[in-house]
Amino acid sequence: MYHINDNILMKPLFARQDTDIMRGICMVLIIAAHAWSDVPTGPSAWLPPYALINPCGYLGTGLFLFLSGYGMTLSMSRSEPLGWSYLLRHLRKLLLPMLYLWIIYLLTFAVFAPDRICWELVPQWLTLGMPYNEAWFFRVIFALYVFSFLIFRSCCSTRKKLCAMTLLCCTYLIIAYTAGLGSWWWNTVLNFPLGMAVAIYVGTDVVIGRRRWLLSIFIVSAVGLLAICIPFAALRMVVKSLAFSMLLVLVASTVPLRSRILTYIGRNSLLFYLLEVPVMEYLPYGRTNYPLYLLLTIILCTILSWVYNMCFKR
Repeated sequence: MYHINDNILMKPLFARQDTDIMRGICMVLIIAAHAWSDVPTGPSAWLPPYALINPCGYLGTGLFLFLSGYGMTLSMSRSEPLGWSYLLRHLRKLLLPMLYLWIIYLLTFAVFAPDRICWELVPQWLTLGMPYNEAWFFRVIFALYVFSFLIFRSCCSTRKKLCAMTLLCCTYLIIAYTAGLGSWWWNTVLNFPLGMAVAIYVGTDVVIGRRRWLLSIFIVSAVGLLAICIPFAALRMVVKSLAFSMLLVLVASTVPLRSRILTYIGRNSLLFYLLEVPVMEYLPYGRTNYPLYLLLTIILCTILSWVYNMCFKR
């Protein structure tokens, strides 16, 4: 139990294990989509259609942003008043996996491609990028965390915090879209304030009754799934992402989630997201066999995340 909203005592909607498993689902969906993009076109007739795998990436990313907004809101609410030490402590948790990724990249470059070690890597490192990769997701998560912290420090009212973050995300979406950035830069970002809203207003009967919450989220999800009828492609992607997140929240609210594998992946989700890039780049086997390629990628990411935990979390 914790204080989160104007002297109202609330209990989280999800247990830690539930959010870990949902993060694990996010990473599997994202890795599945990225692995498919590396497989040569039409390697086998029995492979599932690309139309079913391709959306997994951005749907999983949207759910991850939803869980990030949800988790950050709970964490910051429990820790108020927030000090700068809180921000530094949590940014360290983001930056250490990125440092580990760079170590792996430099080691693989030294062995397989020494010519790729050059001064061009310095600005990429200083701007929180990956070697020869735009690393958009990490930068967005980093920025959202910093802005969330600043908003929680400056706003007293919970409603103002939510409105400020929603306005910020909407502004970012519009700017990124009009600037011509790839859709992956903006089509899932509204899931973050949605996660904040669930953390703030859903938890006990004090604010929204559990039955009313489940009914409303089911209706909204059903409407969102009808977004395929929306003629504007950009809006359709945004609504589908929100609908998928709410639908999975509905499932997690009603069905017990249990999986050791998904729990481990979820607790190391940022590591898996970062590590999949060098693993896929230098994995020489399985690209003509999608299930094998996906399985090998997850196994190698698991091994590398275990090494990280042994070295950095002692």
